[in-house]
Amino acid sequence: MDAVRFQKICEEYREYGPGERSGIGTLSEKSLHAVLKRYYQPAEFYREVRIGRYVADVVTKDGCILEIQTRNLSAVKNKLAVFLEQYEVILVHPIPHLRWMRTIDGDTGLAGPRRRCGREGCVWDAFRELSFLHTFLSYPNMHILLPLVDLEELRLKGARRKARVDRIPLGLFDEIPLFHKEDYWSLLPENLPETFSTRDISALLGISGDAARLAAYVMYHGGALRRIGKEGNRILYEKNM
Repeated sequence: MDAVRFQKICEEYREYGPGERSGIGTLSEKSLHAVLKRYYQPAEFYREVRIGRYVADVVTKDGCILEIQTRNLSAVKNKLAVFLEQYEVILVHPIPHLRWMRTIDGDTGLAGPRRRCGREGCVWDAFRELSFLHTFLSYPNMHILLPLVDLEELRLKGARRKARVDRIPLGLFDEIPLFHKEDYWSLLPENLPETFSTRDISALLGISGDAARLAAYVMYHGGALRRIGKEGNRILYEKNM
């Protein structure tokens, strides 16, 4: 993680815009996606690389694919199925950390004052989307990277529910890798009993029952947890050593 370099890329993007050729992956590209792509791969030559019938966001020098998906993870299922046949894949899914909002006047293009919106984001916000990829999580060459990004949202004045125009990244707060089962374990509370349910996770972490269930579901399919039985209607888990 390099928060200083990330912020510099954000500032340059806000000042100069895309500043590169409009390839397949840059058409109508949103700011968050563009900045993340530059952050993870400074060399333009290794961005927007065609692999078969798909285009990879980033390819590293050692042949690993980074696929950046800022929203609906179910939309990349077909692409992942193809990439995972031959490549190491890191799926980058940003989590909004601190959010501000500005309203844009569609006629004048002028932006209103910035104001804070929503609560502070955390790693557990990603698990609902990760659950849609449960069939891929057990692949040994499938990895997850979750950057927590501070954002400014631009919304169109007068549009129904103020339609979101863009999300402008401001800074990088944290970066959470989920590459190995130990990475998943590190998110669990240290005082978790050896055998536990999602109720224990919820109580010890102070997260909702729904968030705890999604976390256990993803960790189970990612190979970090094992299901060992039931206690009433509750599924019991233990770490998959």
